[in-house]
Amino acid sequence: MLTDAQNVHSLRRRLFGCSALPVAHADRYFSEAFVFGEVRQLRSVALGQDRVLNIYLPDGYRDTTATYPVIYVLDGSANEDFPHIAGLVQYMNMYELLFKSIVVGIANLGPSRYHDFTHPTKSDSDLVWLPTGGGSAAFIQYLEKEVQPFVVQHYRTNGVRTIIGSPQEVY
Repeated sequence: MLTDAQNVHSLRRRLFGCSALPVAHADRYFSEAFVFGEVRQLRSVALGQDRVLNIYLPDGYRDTTATYPVIYVLDGSANEDFPHIAGLVQYMNMYELLFKSIVVGIANLGPSRYHDFTHPTKSDSDLVWLPTGGGSAAFIQYLEKEVQPFVVQHYRTNGVRTIIGSPQEVY
C-alpha cells in the first residue's frame, strides 16, 4: 500500500515527468507543420463581426463515433490560453486523468476583450479603466446562441460542458 506522500510523488512524476528522444531517432518525429487543432471562423450576428474558434479534438476522435464533453476556453486564441489548456487536456488524457474532451478556444484579442467581458456602467471610475466596456450581454448571446450550437452541429458532443476563464470574465 502506498503512502499519501508516495501517491503524490507518483502523480507528480506522471503529470510533470519528462522523456527525451535519442538524437539518432529525432528525425522520425520531424515534420514541416505542427497541427494542434482546427481554426474555424464564425460570423457572429450578436457581435456583428467574425470571430475565431480554435478547436482541439481528442486523440482518436476521427476513428470513432464516440461523443465527448466540451471545454470552452475564454481568451482562447493561439496567443492566449488555448494552447495551454488544450495541451493539459491532451497530456492528462494520456494518463487517463481526465475524460477525453473537445476544447473550444474562443479567441478574444484587443479592446473587444474588455468590451465583451464587462457590463455597462455609468461609473466615472469604471469608465476611466474600461472605456470600451459594456458588451457582456451580446457576448453571452454569442456564446449561448451561436458558439454552442455551432459546436454541437459540427462536432460529436455529449451535452457535458465546462467553461474556463480568467478573473476579468466575472465583471
